[in-house]
Parts: sequence; C-alpha cells; structure tokens
Amino acid sequence: VPMSMMEQAAGSTAGSVAANWADGATAGISTALAGDRGRGALDAMNETNPNASMAGWLGGGIMGAAGLEMGAAKLLAPGLARFAPRVADTAYGGTYGATNADEGEGMAGAAIGAAAGLGGGILGQKLFSAVGKGFTGVRDPMVQRLNDAGVPLTVGQSVSRSGRFGEQMKAIEDAMTSLPGVGGMVNARRTEGLGGFNAAAFDTAAAPGATITATGADGMRQVRQSVGDAYDSALLPSQIDTTDAQMIADLAQARIAADAIPDVQPTDPRAFANAALRNRIEGGIDPATGMMSGRNFQEAYRGLGRSGRERANSDFGYEVGQVTRQGQDLLGEALERQNPGAFTGFLEANAANRRANVLADAMKNAANQGDELITPAQLNRADVTSTSRLEGKINSASGNRPFYDLATAGQAVLPSRVPDSGTASRMMTGMALGGVAGAGGAGGYALGGTEGAQAGSGGSLAAALALTFGGTKGVQRMATKALLDRPDVAIRIGEQIQRNPRLAGLLGSTAGGNLLASLVSGE
Repeated sequence: VPMSMMEQAAGSTAGSVAANWADGATAGISTALAGDRGRGALDAMNETNPNASMAGWLGGGIMGAAGLEMGAAKLLAPGLARFAPRVADTAYGGTYGATNADEGEGMAGAAIGAAAGLGGGILGQKLFSAVGKGFTGVRDPMVQRLNDAGVPLTVGQSVSRSGRFGEQMKAIEDAMTSLPGVGGMVNARRTEGLGGFNAAAFDTAAAPGATITATGADGMRQVRQSVGDAYDSALLPSQIDTTDAQMIADLAQARIAADAIPDVQPTDPRAFANAALRNRIEGGIDPATGMMSGRNFQEAYRGLGRSGRERANSDFGYEVGQVTRQGQDLLGEALERQNPGAFTGFLEANAANRRANVLADAMKNAANQGDELITPAQLNRADVTSTSRLEGKINSASGNRPFYDLATAGQAVLPSRVPDSGTASRMMTGMALGGVAGAGGAGGYALGGTEGAQAGSGGSLAAALALTFGGTKGVQRMATKALLDRPDVAIRIGEQIQRNPRLAGLLGSTAGGNLLASLVSGE
C-alpha cells in the first residue's frame, strides 16, 4: 500500500478499518513494508479512530491466523494435523513480533511473539470455554434430571459432576456433614433432597392425573388409591359383547394355534393352551347374556398372562406363550373396539400397578428407617428385581425399567445414606479440612513466601465457607437456581460459544502477539 494512501486515509473511519485489517491479516507485514511513515500513519489512525481500528485489526488478525491454521493443517503429516492450531498461533505471534520489533531485535521479537501467540491461543480457548459454561450453567443430564423432577440439591451436589473442581466441592461438602453445627445444616439440606427424590418417585409411580401429597406409608396408600381409581375408570363402565363377529373369528384363530402345538406327554402343552383359552376367556362370559364385564376382562387378561409365564420353561413353552398372548390381544382389541379408550386406560393402570409394586418393594428395604425415606439405591434394586422377573434380565440390564432415569440420576448425585456425625468422623473431618488448608498454604509459600502461604490456606477454605452459607435453605435455593436454571437464550449462546472455542484461540493468539510485540518495541 503506498504511504501516501495510508496518510490520506489516516483520518477516515473506513481507512482505519482497512489499514488495520491489512495489518492484522498479514501479521504486521504490510505495515512493516510501508516503513516508518506507514507505521506513523497507522498510529495516527489508531489515535483518531480507536474503535474502528480495533475492529479492523481483530477481524484481520482472526482471518490471518485462521489462514495459517488451514495451511498448517494441509502441510503437516496426517498424524500431526491436530497440532495445526498451535503451529498457527506460534507462527502468527512470531511473525507479528518480528515485524514490530525495533531494528536489530527481530529475532528476540519473533521469539517473544511466538511464545505470546501460543500462550494467547491456548488461554483464549480456555477462557472462551469457561465463558460458555458460565452462560449454560450446569447441564449435566443426571443433575438436570433431578432438578426437572423438583429435587432440591445442595451446591456441592449441583456441581459434583462438573469436572475436577466440582468433585472437590462435593468432597468438601461431604466432609462438612460431620462438623458440629455446620454439618447439621448441610445434612438437613441433603435430607430435604432425599425427601424431594422420594416425592418424585411417588409421583412417578402414581397413575396419570393423580396428585400425591405424601411419601412413606401415607404416600403408598395414595398411590394404591390412584391405581384402583385408574382401573375403575377404565373397566367399571365397560363390557364386551362376546358374540361380536370379529371376536369370534379371533378366538377361532387362537384355538387353531393351540391345536397346532404338539401333544407331548406328560406335560401336554396342547391341552394346556386350549384349557387356558377356555377357562380364562369363556369362564369370564355371562352365559345368559354373552357379555363379559370389565372386571372379568381384567381377570381373563391377567390369567392368560400368568398361564403363559407358568409354562414358559416347559415343553413348547414359547408356543404356549404365543397362544396366551394371542388370547390377550383379542380381548384387548375387543375391549377397545367396543369401548374406545378403555384398553388404553387399562394398560396405563397396569403400568401404574407395576410401578406401585416396585415402590412397595423399595419401602420394605427402607423399613428400618424412621423417616420412611427410600434411597436411590433401594429404589434401583427394587426396579431391577421387578423388571428382571417380569420382562427378563436383558430388558432390565438395558435400562428398560420404569424408574431407571430417576433412580440412576439419584444414585449419581444424592447420598446413599445420611452421613455419620460421631466424634471420630468429626476428628477425621477436621484433619481432612486441615490437610486441604495445609496443602493450599504449602503451594502459596512456594509461590509467595509467608504471605503466599496465608493466602493459599485462606483460598482453600473459601469453598468450605461458601458451602457453609449454602447450608441455609434460602441461600441454597438461590445458588442452585443460578447454577441449574438458565434462560433458553443463555443456554443457546453458551452452547455456541463452547462449540466454537477456536474463535477465541485465534483472537488470543493475535492479541498475545500484538501485546508482547508492543512491549518489545517499547510502545
């Protein structure tokens, strides 16, 4: 660019943007080629139009560093291509340092600029990622699953799955549960969280539309009542006309399937399958009217299921099971065909009944607890046992269980039991917290002598102090809300930032190179 043109553009906004864009895109080469008069014109632009100059320089710098990165990715061997961003940052910073150094100090400027570009790129990405996480808050799916279910969490629990810092916060909070006074507050908040988990479990167990206001024995009675009401709503007003032509045809097909089973003695699976159809279906029909009530439908449907499970491991058990399932299907289709919505309601009641039984089994395991609170582990064990028995081990192991999401999240985040608060534990806690403070003090001493040691110890205990204030209910609610409940727009911004951290790396490399280049040149 001719110097006269740069000098003429020094007072204009557009000229400031263009000149600084060229300077940033070429890592200072264009300005170096323009000589002292070009550098003077650029300095005048920066003083006259600082904002436009900064915008131009940032845009050009990002473009230049990005171009170097693409070039490095193509030139490096396939196994080394992942280092292209670092190579580009170093090259850009080194070039900027060399082009802006005083005469005779180009090598020193290049070395310092390269280091600054590399460091700035790494630091920029780290800071950008941190900013992104700040926008999104805690997004761990386990923590969010509990938060969405209305389970109150402590600060330590909220961040427990957010990297090493979160693990340390959780460890400090765990230790604090055994301290006199403070431990009582933390344990109270954790007990509230366990209570919230129980409330979520009882809500999950209840039939759709039911409102559960208690846990423990009272809550169990409400859940059972909701199941009974669901069955009544679906079946009491319903009945099946078994003279329906479609049902007669379906039943005839089921009998054909039963007759096709081999007559193997002494178990005689063919006779068993036919007897199941006859006793379960025909036994529930009123001979005077040919009608089957909703309650008799329920008994027939369940009975066929029991018959199929009874012979599952016997000769031709699979074929017998197919016949009993065929009988269940024709009953369900007849109920739904003649009473729209009844079979769907029945299945929902069945699912709620299964969930209620899982909850009852978990409560048996918690019977020795005075507060009747179920732990996530107890609920998970009951859920696994029930699913393995009714649906098979493969379904259970694959997570196809009614309480899988809630129980798994609870086990990952909540305590399995209320921590001991005895004297021995308090002594161990004091030693643990003292060790943390000591470690912080030692690190501080290494960096800053006695004053550094004092600062390190205080910094290590700052988390414990923050968690202590978080032990109060009001502060906990505010803190966890700030961590977990972010507006959708903030989450989207944060996700975009986290998906594009290299943008800040490019900015950091250009800024780092420019800064140290300025220091080397004395500007």
